[in-house]
Amino acid sequence: MNMTLDTLSSGEAYAQLETALQLARAVGRRIAAVYIHIDSHPSLPLETLEEKILQGLSPSIPVFRTGAGGSTFFLYVEAGEKLDTCIAELERRRQAAEAAFLLEGNGECGLWIGASVFPQDGHTSVALMERAGTALAQARERSDSRICFYSGNEVAEKAYRQAVIQSTMRQALYSGQLDISYQPIFRTGSGRLKGYEALIRWIHPQLGVVWPRELIPVAERTGLIVPIGEWLIRQACMKLAAIHKYSKSELTISVNLSPVQLRDPSFAPTVLRLLDEAGIPAGCLELEISEHDSLGSDSEAILVLKRLSEAGVRLVLDHYHQGGSCGADLKNLPLSGLKLNKSFMKGLAVSEVEQIMVQTMLELAHKLGLEVTATGVECEEQYLLLREWGCDSLQGFLLGKPMEPDQLDLSMIKR
Repeated sequence: MNMTLDTLSSGEAYAQLETALQLARAVGRRIAAVYIHIDSHPSLPLETLEEKILQGLSPSIPVFRTGAGGSTFFLYVEAGEKLDTCIAELERRRQAAEAAFLLEGNGECGLWIGASVFPQDGHTSVALMERAGTALAQARERSDSRICFYSGNEVAEKAYRQAVIQSTMRQALYSGQLDISYQPIFRTGSGRLKGYEALIRWIHPQLGVVWPRELIPVAERTGLIVPIGEWLIRQACMKLAAIHKYSKSELTISVNLSPVQLRDPSFAPTVLRLLDEAGIPAGCLELEISEHDSLGSDSEAILVLKRLSEAGVRLVLDHYHQGGSCGADLKNLPLSGLKLNKSFMKGLAVSEVEQIMVQTMLELAHKLGLEVTATGVECEEQYLLLREWGCDSLQGFLLGKPMEPDQLDLSMIKR
């Protein structure tokens, strides 16, 4: 890449950014003002350092050195409608630059990023660059993340949290920070244990518990959902194999899927291999597909799911009737069952409309030969109505909260 980095005075940098801000104001876009600082390695010339930075950047993004002979650079980039888009792009560049140093055996390179975003952090180039500089200083002081957004408001704090999650997720996967809890599912008629749903979470050393609603979108965006998903299925299958030593009947284990996993050509063979390694029948594994993902028209995903279904793996449509093209899903996907969205449970005991809707969904599912699990069951009135209507299985706090692996009730498993 034959690109040169112009050195800008403060006035020239302000002018360049102000031009970009004028366009952003006119069309309603967000602009991120970004400082990147690198601590030079003694064995690495500054010119080589600049080349490595440029390898991680799009040629269309203007990058400037902020002072002659310095290793601090300035750029501005469109943040898009969601601030997360900007964070992901900045983190990708940081990792690309660091990876280049590590691959060449030069040791770690100190690289920090500080950013502010128009319009929430300021409306002028002066304000944005000052606050990006403040963010850079904060990044260099922190031990948990080397990318920092100006934390002057709630939006920026959320952006910072997302940046920390993204920059430390790979380490979490390989250092044992990911955790699984197991929530029991019971058969309605007999009251016997049917199985468990494996629920992932992340015990982050700085942020505390990171729940799936934060973890999964970042994992999908970075591609880490594939190894994380494989880890989750492996751990869940191994746990079920251990439980089967105490159980008088075969139980099931349910795991949530991301559509990104279904685009991985090795996904189906990997699942079947994990089942074989754990020594459990394919029919004991339930893979849950969210209705939000609307896979009913995705031919590649359907082929993967059909292969798994033919091998005996049970496929369940989760969050049923919360949105999405559920008609196409019921028609085209090789489903074994579905889970009623827990939002229907809130007013079930008192709302005639919701009672009619749930009864109708149960009748439709049973006519299609699908088993139904109601989620979010929290009171006895809900339980009695669902049992009366023939709902196959129940899951919720009334019956059991998610538990750590070493807290599972063996007496319940042995029944």
